Amino acid sequence: MGKDIKEKKNLWILVVCIITVAIAATVLVVFREKLFNKKEEVNYGNAIAIERIDGQDSLRMPYKYIDKILMDKLLFQEEIELISISSVNFEVSEEGIRWGMSNNGLVNTGDKDALKILGGIKYCKGITDTSSIINEKGNSSVIFYEGYSEQILTDSSNDYVIIPSSMIRYINDELTSEEKVMTLRHSSESNSIGQYKIIGEYTTKDEYDTIYVSYSSMVKLLKAAKIEMSEYVDTLLIILNEGKDYTKLIEYLEEYFADADSLEKYEGKINMFDDPYIYQFVHYSK
Repeated sequence: MGKDIKEKKNLWILVVCIITVAIAATVLVVFREKLFNKKEEVNYGNAIAIERIDGQDSLRMPYKYIDKILMDKLLFQEEIELISISSVNFEVSEEGIRWGMSNNGLVNTGDKDALKILGGIKYCKGITDTSSIINEKGNSSVIFYEGYSEQILTDSSNDYVIIPSSMIRYINDELTSEEKVMTLRHSSESNSIGQYKIIGEYTTKDEYDTIYVSYSSMVKLLKAAKIEMSEYVDTLLIILNEGKDYTKLIEYLEEYFADADSLEKYEGKINMFDDPYIYQFVHYSK
């Protein structure tokens, strides 16, 4: 009898130990998931970010919104320091976009890695600054060549590109910086080839798969090819000047985007483009 009681007691102790270990293991797994999958909060400084209300990362917003904001930017030159924009990725082959080099710019194309590296360029993306490269490529850095800087990406009078540094060994180093020109065209443009100066390169531990094009240059390329731009904008950030009254700017933005602090006001309503409110603005402060 005493032996049976002792065996039952030992059994219960074993069961309790198994349950305790299982619970501890579950807690550890959950903790690890929260620790390693936690999204790092982005510090925008003093800025207004345009975001999708449904929480999707990419805006996939029509070009008409950006066109309107850039056209009206001068109305808010006291409030706005700069507008940071990036387009969605346009697949080089799928969208019919082709790239090449002018002035016998490519060399060493017969080496064993040439096809992998040069053929690995999958995307073109329009940008106004380098933040998009750094955000997308993780541990990335951007190097501008002598005479060029980030500010030139907003120059609409010329066309520029930033290339992956993996391509550098295939660029003819006997060419001057003025002669290092990439060509971009669309297969539907039989007689039109754009000349894009290579102004810098980016390094990354991620994929070297994207050519970054100055924003207005990308717009010109796509417009010339009559590519649909209904899902054109990937990110939009309005960097603000410090210590200004943003009341009028906020009122302007409300004509196109919902205020994230009062979304209920916009339910069932349409904006100035007769579109439903599917984008919101969020004011981040330092």
